[in-house]
Amino acid sequence: MTNVKMEQKLSIKYKFKLTADESFAEVIVSFAHGSHEWTLEANFVPLEQREFVDALDRALPFEVIAKDGRGGCTIQGPVPEGMTRADVMERIEAVFADTIVAG
Repeated sequence: MTNVKMEQKLSIKYKFKLTADESFAEVIVSFAHGSHEWTLEANFVPLEQREFVDALDRALPFEVIAKDGRGGCTIQGPVPEGMTRADVMERIEAVFADTIVAG
């Protein structure tokens, strides 16, 4: 008989949703508990909001960007050394406000 091991993990994610009345664009930013990475899920593909993606890359360099197959994309990156989650959210919110809302 084969021994089967089961491991259970509790994953808590802190999620923040950014939307604007003037735009269809919506992003959800999450941080997994204990992780030093952030994940941004958007309801648009990078080419639709190229200005947002370029500005985000300047504000918070990311490692992964991929289409999600549902008309959106996922962007992931590390929390930079010396920054808090609040700092990361502040930068993402500023990029969203400058590129999506102000257009």
